[in-house]
Amino acid sequence: MASSSEEFTYKSYRLDPKSPNFQFLAGKYAAISLQALSTDPGSFGVAYSTESTLGASEYAIRLSRPNIDVFICVAHAASLASELHDIEHGHWIGMVTQVGPTPKEVFWLRDSGAPEPLDDELETKWHHTGLWVDPAHRRKGISSQLIKAALEHAAKTLTGTVQQTRFRLFAAPGNEGSPGLYGSLGFTHVGKCTIPEAMAGNGNATYPFRGIEKWSEEELQRREGVILEKVIVK
Repeated sequence: MASSSEEFTYKSYRLDPKSPNFQFLAGKYAAISLQALSTDPGSFGVAYSTESTLGASEYAIRLSRPNIDVFICVAHAASLASELHDIEHGHWIGMVTQVGPTPKEVFWLRDSGAPEPLDDELETKWHHTGLWVDPAHRRKGISSQLIKAALEHAAKTLTGTVQQTRFRLFAAPGNEGSPGLYGSLGFTHVGKCTIPEAMAGNGNATYPFRGIEKWSEEELQRREGVILEKVIVK
């Protein structure tokens, strides 16, 4: 872990599955994911107990799924030569995952209270999950930098008949940090989601919520998760 007393510059990168060093990057992603789960377990739908059993190759498969983009913030020490300022060198200290573009019939949760999205030829739809920053580097604008990097990547789909992009995230009950941060970037509260809806939207439909296999039907059907959305018009 990098010391916060050092001087750093921070830059966010998209983790490219086509990189010639992808297996190496997948190993680094596994390390930061497990660090995040051990540091802030309540911030994620998956659990350290299950994720720690996966090898780097399994993380590589997960990262290679279609419509999954992971953005990493790297802290580059002032002493590091500028030509080495890239995703492979420096300390990985933050991440966020963006899922999309997602078809309307999958994205829209009809019973959630969220507004009906436009048809796919008019709008691309994206979902954010897994935002995390190393505690030693918080309050430096890194979360906002990561989110903006993801939004800018999705904005590339504003071509042809596409008129706008829609972004969404789910926040667990009692989580005030994510709604506050995303709210400062223009996201608004539009509805409520269930545990299965949240896990599916986050790309983790096949994983037990927080590592627990058995949840009562009542618990699974409660609409307690907060849905936030933002629309960017071309």
